[in-house]
Amino acid sequence: MWKTVVLGAYPGHSECYLNDDIWWSHGGRLYGESHKRLHFLHKIMTECTALHPTVYTTAANENGSVNLQYFGEHRPCYRVFDFGSKKYKIKVIDTWNMTTEDKGVYTEKVKIDLPSREYMALLWAEVND
Repeated sequence: MWKTVVLGAYPGHSECYLNDDIWWSHGGRLYGESHKRLHFLHKIMTECTALHPTVYTTAANENGSVNLQYFGEHRPCYRVFDFGSKKYKIKVIDTWNMTTEDKGVYTEKVKIDLPSREYMALLWAEVND
């Protein structure tokens, strides 16, 4: 779902189980944990404004003041930014465990350490004082 959103498409979710309560065709109870992760993704996306794909696994709003990068199965240990004189707030998002970690506000060049786990994302947004 994260890859789909970052690439600019609209994902959907359905489940199909052989029992009396089949979500796929009639609605009903969702089983498993994926619906919780979709709710977490929705919460993150509602905090962003109109993201559009920029490069593979990265999306930004029209003026680049909000950016989201999803790493998927890749596990980088850091990411370097050069913001120049603009201020950006950075968050590390663990999409699997559904947590966010505020890394602070930065200008100029900064190296952000990442936990080297799958399904991580970065959100950086310009701060206007």
